[in-house]
Amino acid sequence: MAVLFFFLAINEYEQKRRPWVIGGLIELAMTNHPPAGLNIIFSMFAICLRTGKIREKAAGFAKLAISFAVIVGLLALYNFVRFGNPLESGYSYQINAAGISYAAWNVPGHARTVVEFVEYSEPHMDFSLWTARR
Repeated sequence: MAVLFFFLAINEYEQKRRPWVIGGLIELAMTNHPPAGLNIIFSMFAICLRTGKIREKAAGFAKLAISFAVIVGLLALYNFVRFGNPLESGYSYQINAAGISYAAWNVPGHARTVVEFVEYSEPHMDFSLWTARR
């Protein structure tokens, strides 16, 4: 679904270039796959590079941001009602094959946070770099 919404956003940019529709479609892609929301940056660059007056560019930014923010707000509200936290999207509640949630799964090589990943990876980095050179 995320790819579908992203391609619809690209199609909208190529055809009619309505920033509010593009922002909404990118946010809908983000509801399916959170990192897809970073594609809003490309739309912002496209507005910056567009020819026209500063006022037109500012209006385009506003339309893009408002449509994006509305759906982000609705998604945060949904997450708050469902999980009790607006930033929780449900990934930490997924269960692996062993019947343990991924958030509580504590095995070597699985990091719950970026800090844990760095702490685990650092002692093994020399070996990883050594094997990559072979």
